Amino acid sequence: MRPCAEHAQVAAGFRCDGCERLLCEDCIEESYRLLLCRHCGERALPLEDHQPATRQAREKTRVQTAPYTLKDALVFPFRGTGLYILVAAFVIKFGANFVPFFILRLKVTILVSALIAALQFHIVRATIRGENELDNWPDFTDWSELMKDLLAWLVLEGSFQVMIGMFLGVGLLSGFVGFEPSLPAALLFATVLWVGTGFQIIGYGVVASYSSWHLFMLHLHLRGFRQTFGDAIRFSNLIFFLRGAIFLSQAVLAYIPILGFMCSLLLELYFIFMVAHLSGLLFRKHEAYFDQLYLS
Repeated sequence: MRPCAEHAQVAAGFRCDGCERLLCEDCIEESYRLLLCRHCGERALPLEDHQPATRQAREKTRVQTAPYTLKDALVFPFRGTGLYILVAAFVIKFGANFVPFFILRLKVTILVSALIAALQFHIVRATIRGENELDNWPDFTDWSELMKDLLAWLVLEGSFQVMIGMFLGVGLLSGFVGFEPSLPAALLFATVLWVGTGFQIIGYGVVASYSSWHLFMLHLHLRGFRQTFGDAIRFSNLIFFLRGAIFLSQAVLAYIPILGFMCSLLLELYFIFMVAHLSGLLFRKHEAYFDQLYLS
């Protein structure tokens, strides 16, 4: 243990780049970006390579190591500006259903989908940065990035909707041809949906962290899921059962005019927030591994 130059009883964690003193935590201060020596004002550099060397990196480390439970994650949409963004998204999606004329409604639907995609990837990126609440609004001005996010979102959401459509189609077909799907077939399909949930969680994090092209590296997704098995399983289970609970709730709410539709829409938006946040949590916790996996 190398002692601090001013506090001999405390281990030093930094060295000043100016006066070259060994510094403990009490001998450094955080500027807007860098860590500074309290004695001369020059930059304080960590003695160990793995230690964070900037204020932002230290803040991210503090967030990553702080206790954060699934209970905390479940109220994410209601913290910070999340509630305001949730209300704004609700107003936009609700209003889009009353746009007259088919062509105009189609254009509005595409625009709303692009905004929702941008919102989800904004949540993922904010969570990976170490934020446990939203403190700003998504940037909707960069249309090139907006379209990239929309295309990735269509792959992630579209593949899942196709699987659900196949399941509903089999159920509809059974009524015409007189057979009932077997229990093994239902379990197999539930397994496929669960795998699709895991793909979504990995996919959102990959696109937010790297690029849209990484979304199609399925072999790397499988390795990443296997390596982060405990957390990946836990988050996939939560999203899978949350999706099922919301689906059943929406089926019941469909019988309630207007109010049921509004509640159903709020549940859908809550789910959108949660998928993105849990994906960000997975990539934040295992960021070093995912960087090595997808960037090597």
